[in-house]
Amino acid sequence: MLFPDEIMAKYSIAHISFNACASSLMKNAIKRAMELIKDRKDCFKQPSASTIEAILASSMGDIRNTMNQFYLASLKEAGEIPTIQSLKESKGSKRKKVDKNSKLKGMSKDESLGLFHGLGRVLCPKREQVGASWRLSHNVGKLVDEFAIQPSMFVSFLFENYLKYFGDLKDACHASEILSICTGLLDRWTGDQEALIPALWTAVLGLMVFNDHKVSRWNQIRGPVKFNKSTARSEDWNGLSPTDLYYYNLVTKTDKFHKFQIN
Repeated sequence: MLFPDEIMAKYSIAHISFNACASSLMKNAIKRAMELIKDRKDCFKQPSASTIEAILASSMGDIRNTMNQFYLASLKEAGEIPTIQSLKESKGSKRKKVDKNSKLKGMSKDESLGLFHGLGRVLCPKREQVGASWRLSHNVGKLVDEFAIQPSMFVSFLFENYLKYFGDLKDACHASEILSICTGLLDRWTGDQEALIPALWTAVLGLMVFNDHKVSRWNQIRGPVKFNKSTARSEDWNGLSPTDLYYYNLVTKTDKFHKFQIN
């Protein structure tokens, strides 16, 4: 872990990604490491060429993971690292060519969802048929954890774009009710970050479950409309949330409590 949880929560860091390292640079790093372990034959051994190739093939540009795997493979008392063999056929003009590739069984790059990828999984959910029922293909808990740092922002994107992905009016009504409830929860529970997670769970799971007639075509994702909100404090609020006061203005056609300006 690069940063502790309190630092990531303080600065609203959802995930950290680095640019991929070129394969030639990783080969040079491994050659340098092999030169260093030659002087420590009491602790290290030279990994086989096939193991080195499997490490490089599985690295996906992550040099830190590559060097960790090389260290484990170089330990004198360690056995061979498990690999997975894969065959790839390339068709030429005259004959087929079969390439054998090997990758480490337990080595993979940390995958984290971007905003648009996460929105796509919620707005266009995939289902698997299990007997007479179905279940969601993606792990909802993992999806919620990816965007738990900024739940209000993610729900705002869902609210702005959900209608384009629902092909049935009844499904869209259910989604609208769910998102309205979630927005109310997010407005009321602003003081506790952990209290916002149930609202995010409700929005994500609700939209994925009720989209029975999804629109399977490309739709452009729009960012939520930003408002500049100036609030006049008053003793007449009676514990009402800003959302309730906003709808009061709409019904009474006044600016008693809030004045919104669209950017």
